[in-house]
Amino acid sequence: MNATDLQIVLPEVILALYAMAALLFAVYAGKDALTGAITWATAGVFVALAGYIGFSGEGANIAFGGMFVDDAFARFAK
Repeated sequence: MNATDLQIVLPEVILALYAMAALLFAVYAGKDALTGAITWATAGVFVALAGYIGFSGEGANIAFGGMFVDDAFARFAK
């Protein structure tokens, strides 16, 4: 595993970490205390990741010895 492999899977890692953090904040904040903030933060994270994926370049990127392929269809499906 090297920096190039991590850069290719960075959107998935960010989304997973954000989902875990948002779940923890929502659980310990009390009933519906952070609903609006988490909703807007989630929308912001989605827009930021969509922009990153959209401008990440063209062609196919292969990571982790061919186990992860980031091509045009994979970017569309994200």
